[in-house]
Amino acid sequence: MPGAERGRILSRAADLIEQHAPELSALETAEMGKLYADTVAGDIPAAAASFRHYAGWADKIAGEAMLLPDVGPQHRFGYTLRQPLGVVGAITPWNNPTVVMGNFYHQGQVCAAGTRVIVHESIADQVVEGLVEFARGAVVGDPFDAATTQGTIVNRKQLDRILGYIDKGRAEGAELLTGGVRVGDRGFFVEPTVFRGNNDLTIAREEIFGPVATVITFKTTEEAVRLANTTKYGLNAFIFSQNLSTVHSVIPQLRVGTVWVNGWGVPDPSLPWGGREASGIGRELGRSGLEAFTEEKTVHLGY
Repeated sequence: MPGAERGRILSRAADLIEQHAPELSALETAEMGKLYADTVAGDIPAAAASFRHYAGWADKIAGEAMLLPDVGPQHRFGYTLRQPLGVVGAITPWNNPTVVMGNFYHQGQVCAAGTRVIVHESIADQVVEGLVEFARGAVVGDPFDAATTQGTIVNRKQLDRILGYIDKGRAEGAELLTGGVRVGDRGFFVEPTVFRGNNDLTIAREEIFGPVATVITFKTTEEAVRLANTTKYGLNAFIFSQNLSTVHSVIPQLRVGTVWVNGWGVPDPSLPWGGREASGIGRELGRSGLEAFTEEKTVHLGY
């Protein structure tokens, strides 16, 4: 099938996603418990954008060509082909099935959740105050209700896992500042939770996948980088700073796949997304994501 025709099919898929956005958003909210407003504004548009992005690539997949050194009297020319792998099996993430951040977004059930808040000691109290105020102001409830700001945990197993981590945080000496309990006895709701502690805590070293944040302080930039890198995960990091010189010096030192500066959001399909260490192998999205589904073939031509 010509690339242009493949692109037309992908564009049509994007059109259909946009046309059925309300139904798809409702299905995702019913399945996952995430806020309906977030699926309408984030997940579904991001899915359509991904299809449109790769529709544009469909007739532009090409290899490389180069002149090679002669071998005796024979001239040589080389080029590569990018050929599709063919049919593949894909496991979609249960937390964002249509799109493949922040501490409490989607009740913390996102791989990019910033559960460790590493903050300079001079502003730690101010940051803690803001986090606690935000957490206590959350409206936990029906994700279809426009007034709700935090929906439900996906199931009872995950709820128990989150509450278990909260109990472990208390037992290991972390200071519980707010939250930490289940909301009601129907459904799987838990209060947004904020701890103050250190990087040796289990809640700072393991992935909770729930609305739990741990504030950890540092004195120097070097210490902040060391703390950030002292983890088995390496998907992404968030840097908030008015000093862009410091920001640009820290970015290459962080052992992560993506760095967000002074903000966060849904990954853009034009840029690669992926992690290091225990956060995955390879990249999706962007040109890197496209190349992951192709094999590269090298051709040597003599003349």
